[in-house]
Amino acid sequence: MRPILPILLAALACSPAIMAGDAPPPPQPEAGASGGPGGPGGDRMRRMIEQNPELKGVDMNTPEGREKFAQVMGKQMRERMAEGQAAQRAELKKLIAMSDEEFAAILPLLERVETLRQHRMLVDRSASGLAMMPGRGGRGGQGGPGNMDPKNLLGDTPLDPAAAEIQAALKALKALVDDAQANTTETDLALARVRKAREAWTTAMTKAQEELRAVLNRRQEAVLVDRGTIE
Repeated sequence: MRPILPILLAALACSPAIMAGDAPPPPQPEAGASGGPGGPGGDRMRRMIEQNPELKGVDMNTPEGREKFAQVMGKQMRERMAEGQAAQRAELKKLIAMSDEEFAAILPLLERVETLRQHRMLVDRSASGLAMMPGRGGRGGQGGPGNMDPKNLLGDTPLDPAAAEIQAALKALKALVDDAQANTTETDLALARVRKAREAWTTAMTKAQEELRAVLNRRQEAVLVDRGTIE
């Protein structure tokens, strides 16, 4: 799983406040952003504000402030992902011994596989309740479910339809899980929708990998299998 996906994982880990499992208590800056006195959290927030002036005056204790934080961090992650992706594409082109023209011809097929995998990962992380906020991430803590919104990492890029249907199905299921009055029929339908959506994604991924594999020679296929791009 070396291409694209690890770039995204590295981007998610680029800030100490990005991943819910590593997130400290809500930062308490002395100045520049609302939230209280200094301390370790305040020092961290001051550094972030110095690097990102658009965060100045943002109150991280409000939903609006946390959303602003997510947008700023998402933009930085997209930039890091683009840089890492360009470097890995150049490396891959050398490994599979393709000319610029040949690589450009297979690039749409490669991107399709990578997009399906990346968007599915984003949806799964969002549904699991992993936060993208300073705070006590995880299910139910500050900066909880929903803050790891795929749109913050994708920007203007729309979520792939196969991944979008999984996201919608999981959201509907979560609503029923949280509703003590939900009946068995509703739950069965929601479960069936989630499973159908996941099966559709698997079908789309299988098709995308087969189309990419069809234009590769055996060594090129071996390289992409070794890198985790195709099965």
